[in-house]
Amino acid sequence: MRYAFFISDAHLGTDAYTPSKQRELKLIKLLRYIQDRYPPKETNIILLGDIFDFWFEWKHSVPAGFVRLLGTLADLTDSGYKTYFLPGNHDQWTFGYLSEEVGIEVVPDPWTPELNSKKFFISHGHKIPPLTLSERLINTLFESSIARKMFKFVHPDLGIWIAKKWSHTSRQNHPDVPPRKALEKYEKFITQMEKRTHYDFYLFAHLHYPIIKRIGNSVYVNTGDWLTHFSFAIFDGNTIKLARWED
Repeated sequence: MRYAFFISDAHLGTDAYTPSKQRELKLIKLLRYIQDRYPPKETNIILLGDIFDFWFEWKHSVPAGFVRLLGTLADLTDSGYKTYFLPGNHDQWTFGYLSEEVGIEVVPDPWTPELNSKKFFISHGHKIPPLTLSERLINTLFESSIARKMFKFVHPDLGIWIAKKWSHTSRQNHPDVPPRKALEKYEKFITQMEKRTHYDFYLFAHLHYPIIKRIGNSVYVNTGDWLTHFSFAIFDGNTIKLARWED
């Protein structure tokens, strides 16, 4: 595989900033652009989490909506494009639907693939240390197998209502420009990682703020978001760059 596109933080399902359907259609235009111009056998599409503002798969139901995006992704995978989904802190409850029905490969966080002989460290970013006590508690709760099994017994209408309330509160605490401490911790993490293992590229999301910079012999990229920046990263087989979708 030569090319890779990295997209994150669309938070589809919330009308914060701009209507969800409007952002969904913009994202589909990007995917169709990729389909029109890049060969399927040489192109990866990598979703770095929080594509959905909330996603949970009950036994016989999933959150309503997103049919245009899911249909487009299914068409891409049917056409031979390798599409990967690395769950974020809003959409980590995947139990087979995306892979079985859409053809997306769900990968762990962190994920360390090799693309065109380049080593990547890819993470949504919400688990990167140091974490506050509340962040550790939330991550532990959301990853608990017991909590997930219990939530499956909640009626989807009630479950989605609860999730939207939590998501709204979470977003209110998410500044438009991340504080310096949040920005610096990713760079410190990369510096510490490089003392043990070298990666050519580090890809993160979660901050909703596009960043690209060189740290030592590595390149750090934060993909930004699909809420206000409409930013994404492109790997051409050798180098990586950030871009914005203007349509």
